[in-house]
Amino acid sequence: PYALSLGRTTPGEPTIWTRYRNRIYLFSSGVHLRLWREGPEQVIEKAGKQWAVLSRSLPSSLGY
Repeated sequence: PYALSLGRTTPGEPTIWTRYRNRIYLFSSGVHLRLWREGPEQVIEKAGKQWAVLSRSLPSSLGY
């Protein structure tokens, strides 16, 4: 979610994750996880706004 909040999509690393409010979030790096922990609510909000834009550019075959 941190990279997404910056407007980038990156693959999540399955060994770098956290659980927050009954959801599991994957991160591409330990740095992004540390930055996430400084303000998860803000990151979630920014990521949601970025996803609204980025998801429109995905192929429709992905179902988004």
